[in-house]
Amino acid sequence: MGDETIGIIKRRKDNNMTTTETITPSKANRLFWLGRYAERVYTCLHIVRKCLDKMIDDDENAYRDYCTKLGIPDVYPTSDDFFRDYLYAEGNGYSLITSMRYAFDNAILLRDDIKSESLAYIELSLRVMRACAKTNAKCDDLQAVTDNMLAFWGGLEERIISRKCKDLLYLGRNLERLELHVRFHYDSKRISAIYATTCQYLSRLPEVYSKEYFAEIQHLMKGSELNIENDDFDKDMVRAINSLFVIVL
Repeated sequence: MGDETIGIIKRRKDNNMTTTETITPSKANRLFWLGRYAERVYTCLHIVRKCLDKMIDDDENAYRDYCTKLGIPDVYPTSDDFFRDYLYAEGNGYSLITSMRYAFDNAILLRDDIKSESLAYIELSLRVMRACAKTNAKCDDLQAVTDNMLAFWGGLEERIISRKCKDLLYLGRNLERLELHVRFHYDSKRISAIYATTCQYLSRLPEVYSKEYFAEIQHLMKGSELNIENDDFDKDMVRAINSLFVIVL
């Protein structure tokens, strides 16, 4: 799309004039992916803690199932290798610290939109993860990251002025959440609730997504009881979700 802008018509209440709120494709892309990466860190930390509990209780190889569901290569000889590299290896494109760094890279370019207070939560989370990496800390020591992510999302509503910026951030967040809940076979009611919220953001952003892939998602989500255990549902939903957003750099 080059340097063209995406615009929506907005009516000012004070003088009834019509103005256009515009946003460049590059900024839209950054907002969307900030939302996705921030949510990826938050949700995956929760899921990987459950994986660790399962390994302690009865299944020392539970991390292999985690890799399979997340769709990442299982190249870890032991569970210790998995937790060390998956949490802290910045050279590993699948690691959580890499996702946190990607979130920070986008946030720092968006500091005028999300404000310095929101940026600070992302930056602090990355610092915590890098400090924990030096000691190979366990998941419990990353609770501060979880708390910072909650604070980050909690403060955005009052700090971001642009409705469109908020919608792009929350669209990214909800699509990431939807994908992860599908991958890990969460309850169908929870998946349906996330889908319904995602549709609200899509309805306000008709210019940023593929109608073809949205129709596919709609078809897959039909019915009161989703077949979440079906491998085809998982595969088809993940493919459609990751093809839905059409603005790229």
